[in-house]
Amino acid sequence: MQVKAYKPISTMRQACHRTDAEIRCIVGAVGTGKTTAALWEIAFNRPRYIYNRWGIAHTRWVVVRKTFEQLMDTDFQEAMDWFVHGRWVPSKKRLTIAWPASQNCNSALTVDLIFHSCN
Repeated sequence: MQVKAYKPISTMRQACHRTDAEIRCIVGAVGTGKTTAALWEIAFNRPRYIYNRWGIAHTRWVVVRKTFEQLMDTDFQEAMDWFVHGRWVPSKKRLTIAWPASQNCNSALTVDLIFHSCN
């Protein structure tokens, strides 16, 4: 499986990925990597943490934006660019990403990203 390499562009994004806090907030100006950091957190980092802590190998996450246009132009496009190995189901607005077992997680993982707008 070919996966693009991700490296947080700031020390604040790195700190966000390192913390075990259940609630976090990512803020910043346009183009500072908020969307990318949040997507990697819910599609890669948190599922591994959840499996290693509780043994849950299939997680579902909802990505919400105010409008459908914002959702599709930003979050969805970013997810499709990073997770090209994912399977998109248009009727359910769901991207399913399958991760093989790895050095940091000895189980294969399945992550569902469900895209939803408020309008």
